[in-house]
This record gives sequence, C-alpha cells and structure tokens, in this order.
Amino acid sequence: MRILILTLFYKPLNNIASTRSIAFKRYLEDLGHEVDVLTRHYSEENLKKSNLNVGLTESVVNEKSFYLKNDVIYTDFRKNNAKINFSQKLPNGIRGAYNLLHLDVYHYNFVENGLKAYDEFFSNKRHDIVIASCSPQAPLILASKIKEKYGVPWVPDFRDSFFMGNEKGLVKMIKSYSFNHFLNSSSGSIYVCEGMRDVNEKYLSTVNSSKPSKIIFNGFYNDETPVDSDVLLKFDKIRNKHQIILLFTGSMYPEANIDFYLNALKRNKSKNIGVVVVGTQKEFREKIKKEFSNLNVYFFDKVSILTSVELQKKADFLLVNIWKGFYTGFSGKIFEYLYSGSKILIDKDPANDLKKFLSDYNNITFCNENIDVFNKAIESNEQPISLTDTQRVSLSRKYQVVKLERFLLSLLD
Repeated sequence: MRILILTLFYKPLNNIASTRSIAFKRYLEDLGHEVDVLTRHYSEENLKKSNLNVGLTESVVNEKSFYLKNDVIYTDFRKNNAKINFSQKLPNGIRGAYNLLHLDVYHYNFVENGLKAYDEFFSNKRHDIVIASCSPQAPLILASKIKEKYGVPWVPDFRDSFFMGNEKGLVKMIKSYSFNHFLNSSSGSIYVCEGMRDVNEKYLSTVNSSKPSKIIFNGFYNDETPVDSDVLLKFDKIRNKHQIILLFTGSMYPEANIDFYLNALKRNKSKNIGVVVVGTQKEFREKIKKEFSNLNVYFFDKVSILTSVELQKKADFLLVNIWKGFYTGFSGKIFEYLYSGSKILIDKDPANDLKKFLSDYNNITFCNENIDVFNKAIESNEQPISLTDTQRVSLSRKYQVVKLERFLLSLLD
C-alpha cells in the first residue's frame, strides 16, 4: 500500500499526538508499505511550548507555504483564513453555530495549504488510502477534499474526539450534522480506545455507524532517541535523599492533575517521600510550588521517551491523573508506565474501558480518591509482579500497527 498520513502534529514536535503518527509511519514502512506524511511546520519557538495548544500558534515557512523534507511535507500555518475572518464578523450565537458547522475554522489554513501541497507533490502518485489524524478536525476536512478531487479512500484516526459526550439541543444537532457530513466519504474509522468509539457512535448517522471500525491503542513507542544520562544522574541524587520516589510525567489540566497525591502526602508523616514531576506546564509548576511548598517536589523539563521510561523504572510509584467522568485515558503514558514494570497509582476511578484493560495487570492500585488506600499502598511498598513476554509484546505500538495494517487491507479489499 501507499499510505498518506494527514496530521497537525508531527516531529520535531514531541507530544503524544505526534508520536502516534510517527509510529504509524515507522512500523507501516517496516511492514513493507510506502508512507507519506503531510503536516504543518513548527518553528523553534513553537517547539518550546509544552501542550497541544501549540497547534494554534503561527509559523510561516516561505512564500510557497510548504516544503518537502525526508518524505514529509510541511506547510506553514497562519491563523488568518477566509472562514475565520467571516466568522469573526458574525454575532456571538450565530458565530458559534457557524464554527461548529464548518468543523474546524481555526485550522482551515492547514486545509488550504495542504490541498495545494497535495496537488503539487501527489497529483500523479495516487495513494491507496489516507489516514487523517483527529482532532483537530482539519485533517479530516482535507482528507474529504482529497477524496472528492482524486478519489482516494480515507479513514479518520480518532486519537481524540470531536464530542465530549454530553452535547444537547442545537449544539448536538449542528455538531452531529457537520461531523456526519464530512465522514460520509470515509471508508471506516480508527479509534484510540473503546470509550471514544462509543461516544462518537452516539452521534453517527446510520450510514456512518455501519462502516467498519477498529480500536488501535497508542501503545509504547520505542523512538530510539538517546537516553539523557545527566537527567538520570539528577534523578539518582534525588533518589538517594528519600525512602520512596513518586514520579509523574506529562500534561496536567484543571480537571486532571496530581492534587490528590499531594494532599495525601500532606497527611503521610511516616515516610521520607520525594515527588518528581517531568514536563509539566509552567502554570501547574507555580501552583504546586505555592500550595505544597512543604513537600519535597522536584521539577524536570521535558525529556525524550526513552529517558522518561528509564526514570519510570527507577521510581517506586508512577502517578496517573484521571479526568473523572470522561472516557479518555488511553494515553501513550499509560503504556509507557505499564511497560516500565513499576507500581502504578491511579487517583480517580477510570472509565470502564480503561479499567477493564488495566485489570490484566497486577501492579496497579486504584485509589478512588481515598487517601487511606493511597497510604496503604505506600506503606506496603511490595515488589511488582514482572510482566509476561506476551504482555510486553501487546503493549508495543508495533503490535498495534500490525492490527492497523490488517484493518486498512480489509477496507481496500
């Protein structure tokens, strides 16, 4: 197969959204397929940002608006576009409806530049299928336009959803209409977890809900970047100061942070415990420093995936922050944590699909926001049960991409 991946997040950007597409390309090529990528350019200043809002920052490459580098097409990105300009002239309520109807007016410049780039580089090199990474939804719009112009079949890869699951009234009606309109030309769908599929299917038309779908977990991705020995040395010095080390890596949100663990540690006087937080956004660092100044909390900047995994192996407990009442949770971090083999603490009760998946592992404590459960886990500090070879294989993204390959081939058949 010759496959095109459309995504707003790709290397050199280092986040969960980019590594999913990077792994798709790498392992599909290992399986013998030809894979092209069409994405957007990020400047050095963009790359310093630590969260997915970086996708809304501008970055202009040249007058032509795109370039080819190592089988990847990079387009520039401007916030300014015809749809957003028209939207801003509308009254508030009508503006909101217009934006929902057009699915993703904020990234429409990517659609415009992406179609120009496709016309130049691929008009005579037909792809067998296109994978459009969502969200944001701009890749989905671009894929539908490529299908309309060149007849190339496509599938959305829902690593995130257009729906929260609680939409009502006019918002639900408009979002459902626009969503189904663009999916009408798709051949099927890929979902990152069962919960996301279940939420999306509530809003699908009969035609779209009957199309085939496949769950492709994020999995653990060995990106082969070098391990930063200076970071490991810094961690070891902290390790030597404390009886127990708790480690958190990744993003925080107001709805999903590590306050439960820090509040629990305020009441734990029996252990000398250190908390290492890696890659967290500045606003949360400042909040933790202010509200939990009496605790031993250490902050590291973002690190490579393999450096992060080495840190996870060295820690006593790994901290998972759940967005309560929401289906998300199958992040790449979950698979990294499981792959490391260290003990895992989960603050809130996760969604059913994630809880079912994690039930196969013996090194996890579900705290359910109960500080006594947390303290009991800390006090016992039992050695985790080693992963089986089968578990290690199933946690890898390579394993997931084999499932992806079979699904794409079945669609083309």
